Amino acid sequence: MTAALYYATTIRPVPVFLAGSAALRLLAFLRQEKWLYETPTRPLGFLTAVESADAFRTCLATLDTDPIGGA
Repeated sequence: MTAALYYATTIRPVPVFLAGSAALRLLAFLRQEKWLYETPTRPLGFLTAVESADAFRTCLATLDTDPIGGA
């Protein structure tokens, strides 16, 4: 999770899906302690909390899997 968050905030946005109570508690802690915060130049729209395995499958089905640059 740390690598995905670093990559998504410094290199390019990649979708990060958080599922389960531990992951959601960690996300809340990181936001509360200002380790993760949103600014105009650092959006957090790549983070998605999912409530169930079905919701996760739905999120995966909607991902754009085309290569970057159309290659």
